[in-house]
Amino acid sequence: MLGVNLDLTALSVSSDGQQIWAIGKSGTALRSVDGGKEWAKQILHAGENTIVTDLLRIFASRDGATIWIVGKDGLLLNSTNGGFSWKQRPAPDTSYPRSITGTGDGQELWLSANGGTLVHSNDGGTTWKATQDGQRFYGIVDVHSDETGSHLFLIEGVPSYISPIDLSTDKGRSWKSLKPLQRTKSITATSDGIELWATGEGANFFHYSNNAGASWSDITLPNGVDGSPIDVHASTNVVDRKSTRLNSSHLVI
Repeated sequence: MLGVNLDLTALSVSSDGQQIWAIGKSGTALRSVDGGKEWAKQILHAGENTIVTDLLRIFASRDGATIWIVGKDGLLLNSTNGGFSWKQRPAPDTSYPRSITGTGDGQELWLSANGGTLVHSNDGGTTWKATQDGQRFYGIVDVHSDETGSHLFLIEGVPSYISPIDLSTDKGRSWKSLKPLQRTKSITATSDGIELWATGEGANFFHYSNNAGASWSDITLPNGVDGSPIDVHASTNVVDRKSTRLNSSHLVI
């Protein structure tokens, strides 16, 4: 246990489970290159500006080279060298971006924004286009793609204790409803999109599915873990999840 108490919001893990990023409030960014055994605080700069905005979501390609971070007030950051340098990108929609995901190679990306908008890029974020069915949602809490984009999972943001969960198998053009969960905040999947993990609000457990969201079970956090999980991320063979403390094993809490 590292004993780091930070107000973290999101997590990203490379496919081998070794490179981990954890981001949070006021520009907080932590990086580990050894599966979470050691962590180093990162100061993010975009040009001459030091990033102090609250950071909301992060996506990294399977090799960890391409990274995207979404922050408050329309912040969209991109690194193509594993986080050694950053550029601020213009948001592809007039609404503020809320979450971002992509395929393993980082070439296809999906970005959600306020108002339930979902936009798609097939050229690594150079150009963006609204998905055909991108205006159907009241709001979007989180979106997650599997390795190839053949399974795209989305948590709807609605004024209810129940969070609708949706699946697209055509890269966001159409959607079908899965079994809803209670106040879900984040979702992740294995590379084939079959196993899923999702975090709930104010609970000491996370949701698990082994059939692409057709049914779910709850997995309780071990004794001694304080608080509820805020984000969850699955790499090739490892599940990583975290709340406000970091664990030095592959299970990041």
